[in-house]
Amino acid sequence: MTLASPEPGPAPLHQQPPDLRQRIGRRVLLSLVLIWGLGSTVVLGVGNHFVAEAFDRALLDDAHAVAAHVRGGQPTDPARDPLRLDLTPREVGLLRFDQSETVWFAVYAPDGSFIAGDPHLAPGVVAAGNSHAFSQLSQDGRELRRATLQIAGPPSFTVVMAQTTAERTQLLRRLLVYSGLAQLWLLVVLGSWLLRGIERDLHPLGALQDAMDQRDAADLQPLPPALTQQASTSDVQRLGVALDGLLARVQQSLHAQREFAGNVAHELRTPLAGIRA
Repeated sequence: MTLASPEPGPAPLHQQPPDLRQRIGRRVLLSLVLIWGLGSTVVLGVGNHFVAEAFDRALLDDAHAVAAHVRGGQPTDPARDPLRLDLTPREVGLLRFDQSETVWFAVYAPDGSFIAGDPHLAPGVVAAGNSHAFSQLSQDGRELRRATLQIAGPPSFTVVMAQTTAERTQLLRRLLVYSGLAQLWLLVVLGSWLLRGIERDLHPLGALQDAMDQRDAADLQPLPPALTQQASTSDVQRLGVALDGLLARVQQSLHAQREFAGNVAHELRTPLAGIRA
């Protein structure tokens, strides 16, 4: 028993390559998309830097405001005059007030003992030679931004300020959305202008192609000057000159063939006349 060989399927159709307009248009659009993505990334990076700097500066200013109300801790008699925060509950409430964020603060003595504020808020690490440092902190599932300020004194103490980061995150999102939409609108306008320019520059090439397609096979006259010497681009001018040169060479070749055929006919006519005589 022999197995029948499978019938060959239909031959795949030859896919025509894209024309010049499509290739140039794709490259232009791809370049614009890459520029848009790169521009959005740069805007996000720069915006994140300046937004973080502004919020960090405000957080550090709050830490300095708390430090300005720390009293006591004189080295002459620290036991009788301990460090304390000279703020009323109302002033502490005003210090914590923020319409969209939650704020914590804490004050620590040089030995690390807690003085005032929120005892669960630990200070961050401050590098040697610096008076303050910023760091990220996670608490109760929320991301916090923490500023640690060290006062050299006397008296010496540490102030810690922290707040949630929802507002700065929303600000970055708005910045990214608005800048991205603005860039997208500009790129759409630029892309439309470039595509129209490409279409306008390639129109003489299409006109030259139509002229060659509509020309009779026996018509070997030069192309109209409007399609060659007067073309809007030098590339089309060179192509038109090359086609005119090709037509001229074909015309010369046909003329030479006609002369050769005429000479052969003349040479053959004399012997044939003698034979007939």
